[in-house]
Amino acid sequence: MLPEDHTASEAVAHAITSLHADLAPSVNRIMTADLDEDARFVAISLFSHSLHVRGDQYRYPLNAIEGGRQMVALPAAD
Repeated sequence: MLPEDHTASEAVAHAITSLHADLAPSVNRIMTADLDEDARFVAISLFSHSLHVRGDQYRYPLNAIEGGRQMVALPAAD
């Protein structure tokens, strides 16, 4: 069950594991990575979206984690 005061990344993680319990180790790896909430949300979202795209690089948790780090660190375009 998802706590009422959950973060956006926790909601995505919960949705993934509710549908795919076998992916819990990958989800846990992303959720416990040394990321701030913004990067964690990006990482878990990349992982979630990758589940529907054959051969997507973000299906691997370490790639999703690194993607979250890099995408949040990018400067905003003016």
